[in-house]
Amino acid sequence: MTSLSVDQQQVFETIREIVSQETNHTREEIALDSHLEDDLSIELNEDNGQIFGRIINRINREYEINLEPGLFLEEDYENQTLGLLVDLVIDEINLQ
Repeated sequence: MTSLSVDQQQVFETIREIVSQETNHTREEIALDSHLEDDLSIELNEDNGQIFGRIINRINREYEINLEPGLFLEEDYENQTLGLLVDLVIDEINLQ
């Protein structure tokens, strides 16, 4: 795993816990470089992305932010990792 600052590590741990609860993957199976669709089987398209939507909603409530799923989906497919999600959450937190 990449070295993270304390705040980044805290955000990662929180998001990892949310993803674990929503997907039934263990925390140990979830890493920064985990691809949401390929590694964690999280559907990202708007029609079937119910788990992804719940994850984003929980993150938004946890951090009192308004992260739009489209920000994540705009990235190239190969970059759609948990690390990207952590970065986007931190960016949203810093905008407040």
